[in-house]
Amino acid sequence: MLEFPTSPTGNRNHKAMKRPYSTSPPQRQQPLLLQRELHPLVSTNSTSSLPCHFGATTAPTTGSSSYLEWFWNWPATRQIPHKRKPKKQTLRQILILFCVIAFVGICIVHVTFLRNHRDRHELGAKNVSVASSFGREQHEDSQEQLQRKLEDVPLVNFEQRRTDSKMTQFLMEPQDYSQYTVRINSWKRPEQLRIAIQHYRTCSGVAQVQVVWCTAQGDPPDWLVDMEAVSEKTDQLSVIVEQHDINSLNERFNVLHAPATRGILTVDDDVLRPCLAMDAGFYKWTKHPDRMVGYDARDIVLDGNGGKWNYGYMSTTQKSNQYSLTLTRFAFLHVDHLNSYMTDMPDAIRDKVQTHLNCEDIAMSLWVSSQNNAQVPLLADLWAINSLVKLHSNGAISAMGHHKSVRDDCVDEFASLLGLKDTLRPAVWVHKGPKSLFDCGVAVEEAAITTPVPPRLENLQQSILKWKRMDKVKVSFLLKRMVQDMIGPALNAGLVQGTDQWKKRFPKAES
Repeated sequence: MLEFPTSPTGNRNHKAMKRPYSTSPPQRQQPLLLQRELHPLVSTNSTSSLPCHFGATTAPTTGSSSYLEWFWNWPATRQIPHKRKPKKQTLRQILILFCVIAFVGICIVHVTFLRNHRDRHELGAKNVSVASSFGREQHEDSQEQLQRKLEDVPLVNFEQRRTDSKMTQFLMEPQDYSQYTVRINSWKRPEQLRIAIQHYRTCSGVAQVQVVWCTAQGDPPDWLVDMEAVSEKTDQLSVIVEQHDINSLNERFNVLHAPATRGILTVDDDVLRPCLAMDAGFYKWTKHPDRMVGYDARDIVLDGNGGKWNYGYMSTTQKSNQYSLTLTRFAFLHVDHLNSYMTDMPDAIRDKVQTHLNCEDIAMSLWVSSQNNAQVPLLADLWAINSLVKLHSNGAISAMGHHKSVRDDCVDEFASLLGLKDTLRPAVWVHKGPKSLFDCGVAVEEAAITTPVPPRLENLQQSILKWKRMDKVKVSFLLKRMVQDMIGPALNAGLVQGTDQWKKRFPKAES
């Protein structure tokens, strides 16, 4: 038996003294014997015993079969105890494995996205190169060859339609990305018309104002004729008065005078919005000129009895928070849509509009959707939509008793004639969230504008970025002040509905 040395003080447990390890393998209560027939390293002819159990006190001599057996069992008989792998190391390995798997997954998704984007870009570049080559002044083809190429390209490509403006067949000039033409539909409201024209002349985005004047209401007022004459002789904003002999709401889309731009803002003479709010809808339209960008969303209500489609008022749209239509009292359109409305749309639709003096806005909205694979119109941002100022109007069509029933029939009949009942589906109107003021309507892929960015667009983008960092209360205050700066003349004239000046001038209208 081994004796442990003691410390000079006679304390055997002195911490400076360490107990030496035994020179023989540790003892175990149940020795594990290895069988010769299970280990080919051990010679079966050896006559030596098998001392290589855990209770052996010394290692066998070199060269004996028992030494091999002892070496085979060394992990179990070694002097230093076996240590398990730390838990932290195991968790670290699991975390590394998870990161590797996530990285590989992200790489696969990124490569797939780049491949799809490349395919779309190549397809778009191919169509753009064909379309843009037609407008080059240095084109070497003859006029017959050029005309043949133009005939081979349809006005609207339904099979390869995309929201990217470069993929559409609606031609755009550089000016069309910076300015637009305001087309005002007027009816016996000369005071409202004059205020509207004065407001639009202050907007730098307006290239021309066209007034749709029906001769059934008499001759244009002198101030309007003088304004048109002055604009022709000076550098002031061009004002064109189109005189239409036919008394029909279809005439608001019958372009008699070539507009200054391909982008048309069709408006009524009794609604106003700030210039910045108009730019918000305009620059969304420039990225999707084949679509209709509106400000006044309306829903379609399904009649549970016979499946009839009915027109939904603003209250219905707010309750359902979805829309399928937009009104033409304030909306951006390509001039080609106005022309196709008068020439390509079914005659039955225009006949109903002319008979009832109603539903031209429903007809145009559904017509544009039918030309875009049954996609609902686009909408401007909610802050721009809420900037509406309604002017006083006597004898409005919407005030007639049969207005709702007529529009119910229009929605159902027009959708059937255009084949939209099985394809047109509503979209979410207002997206809930802290940034709801800057997101409204169906979401689409934003196509980049290749032309130089106009200063107005930079101003709009900077304003929106600034507003997004504010709370809704501050944004609402800024928008209210913007509206107040716009309605000065109309407010002084008592034409802004809901104001004290309006109540004083039209006391009966309030009741």
